[in-house]
Amino acid sequence: MSDPSGTETPDPVSPDTNSGKSPLLDLVGRDTVQELLERFSRAVGIRCALTTPLGEVELETPALHQICDKHVRTSEKGRARCLEMRRKLTSQALHTGEIAMATCHAGLCDMFMPIIVDNKNVGFIIMGQVPCSKPRKECTMSYAQELGLDPQGFWDEIARTASIPREELASKAELLSFTASTLASMAAANLRLKQEVLARKNAENEAEKTEERLRSILDSIPDRIRQVDKDMRVIWANQAIMDVVPDILGETCHMVLMENSTPCPGCPVKTCMESGVIESDILHQPFVKGVDGESYWEITGVPVKNPLGDIVGALEIAHNVTQRMSMQQELLDAKEQAETANTAKSEFLANMSHEIRTPLNGMLGMLQLLTFTDLSEEQQEYANVAIRSGQDLTQLLSDILDLSRIEAGKLTLDTEPFSLRQMLGAVPDVFQLPASSKGLEMDVFVDEKIPDLLLGDVTRIRQVLFNLTGNAVKFTEQGAVGIEAHALPELSPGVSRILFSVTDTGMGIPQEHLDQIFEAFTQLRSPKTSRPTGAGLGLRIVKRLVDLMGGDMAIESDLGLGTTVYFTTALQIFDERESAQQQLSGMDQDAPTRLKILVVEDDRDNSTVFMHMLTKQGFFPRLAENGRQALDMVRDEDFDLVLMDIRMPVMDGMEATKAIRAMTDPAKAKIPIIALTAHAMVGDKQRFLEVGMDGYVSKPVDFDDLRKTIHNTLA
Repeated sequence: MSDPSGTETPDPVSPDTNSGKSPLLDLVGRDTVQELLERFSRAVGIRCALTTPLGEVELETPALHQICDKHVRTSEKGRARCLEMRRKLTSQALHTGEIAMATCHAGLCDMFMPIIVDNKNVGFIIMGQVPCSKPRKECTMSYAQELGLDPQGFWDEIARTASIPREELASKAELLSFTASTLASMAAANLRLKQEVLARKNAENEAEKTEERLRSILDSIPDRIRQVDKDMRVIWANQAIMDVVPDILGETCHMVLMENSTPCPGCPVKTCMESGVIESDILHQPFVKGVDGESYWEITGVPVKNPLGDIVGALEIAHNVTQRMSMQQELLDAKEQAETANTAKSEFLANMSHEIRTPLNGMLGMLQLLTFTDLSEEQQEYANVAIRSGQDLTQLLSDILDLSRIEAGKLTLDTEPFSLRQMLGAVPDVFQLPASSKGLEMDVFVDEKIPDLLLGDVTRIRQVLFNLTGNAVKFTEQGAVGIEAHALPELSPGVSRILFSVTDTGMGIPQEHLDQIFEAFTQLRSPKTSRPTGAGLGLRIVKRLVDLMGGDMAIESDLGLGTTVYFTTALQIFDERESAQQQLSGMDQDAPTRLKILVVEDDRDNSTVFMHMLTKQGFFPRLAENGRQALDMVRDEDFDLVLMDIRMPVMDGMEATKAIRAMTDPAKAKIPIIALTAHAMVGDKQRFLEVGMDGYVSKPVDFDDLRKTIHNTLA
């Protein structure tokens, strides 16, 4: 602010006018605004100024407030009135968005016009300090006296100021509005430009930060990452490569890293630039700089395209997979070793099964033949105990083989029609002797809703029930053992869901042992001996068989009160009732007698057992010691049936069977052949049937099983 003499005077109405800047000056510039104000002032002949949004003067033409500065604002009251009028004018102008005009008591007129940029007030342009009508002396001098001024001096100052009619002032106000609009437009244009520049700068800064972060990430990755051009020359590489080959930029990777004059065969990077898609492969590299020894690398090539979609290079990611490939090879070697060990185990079990079953067959066969002779009651008891012990040993052998098959996932289920009621009704008969010796009652209940004829593996269901019932009888000293079968709601048509349970009143199982009871080699203690009994395989096999049949298993037990074991299974309902009934009823018929049977067996003890066994059954047996001899006897004589051992000298049973089936005489080629063997491993029965045998009986042979098999084969 300056007075007529040019001396700078601070604005008494507001704080230091240089204390801040109008936002408009940031958008347009001080010199530009100052020049525009001066041009406006010269055009209209009226002083003007630019204020901040708060009304503080920022820029002005000389002597804008000369009268007020020399007189009115020299008193406290005058300064307060000037400030109040300015606040009212700025508030009114901002509220209406148009020029606000007011005349003070001295007759001086001020006009305020807001400058709006982007819906924000950035300041005001003002014009004034001129009388808009002829001042009246009395009023003017009275106002001066009220403010404590020199009335005559104040009047002389006002009188020397030329007044402007309101009509002329109004036309000049239009130019004021235009000037404010011009400033606003300039500011808005500069604001948009500034925003664009700022946005571009921010984007560039963000891009630089992103690139820096990406480079930092890529440099921290142990994989070797590089970008190549169409000629396979490296134009960028991460730190993992630069640490090994600092001068790789501009060179080809195959030359610098592998010392090859041409790209590696099957290089995915070269391939991806040809195909336009991501390519990946594992390459074996005998030599790579920075790596000791041979190595394997998983190379991934990603094509790089320009904005037009043209492929201009590729990004290569090289991951060292030498350790992974080594581990994979170790796993393959371990797998082969495990398979070899498993094969050796299977062969060992097969051989041991065969070698154990062969003498067992002789022992049990002779014991069974012994029971057909005249024995005293004491001798009969001894023989029965010996037979049961042999049967227990046979069952143990079967359990071991079954567990091996189940654990190897090689045990398969057969499907055949059977009568559930007939099968359950026979279970107590098997345990009648040990149960009656303890005075135990054995009860069987079958829900009437369960169909009688079903399809399933009756042998495995019977095995589960025999194991559970055997345990119940073994660990129950008094009371009863109950076997029940209840129908469950059907989940699908034609399928019967059955809940089996075996309940005893025995010693019970401690709660802390219930979770372990189905583990292999877990044994309970007999209430009489307080020692573990059995091999601990039965319940493990039972659990796995139930799982294999798609069922569930549970157990409840109260110590000292008894135990109940539950299991479920789903069996198809057999519709061909008449046919099934004929097959089932035939099982109870006596085998046909007066048949001429050829027994092919190389073991002398076993051949003696079979010859006597068949003779006792009313058959006419003949003996052949090997497959070659059996082939000659079948060719020269007429037989109704052949019982064929498998492992024999000269010619084994499978070769002999094939030769018989190839005979030109149709009657002899179709003679029924039953495998009579100690081979009882998984798949053995199927192998024998595939070469043309009609039946299968494993050693040691039970008389009843052999008789039923002969009958079913000839039926």
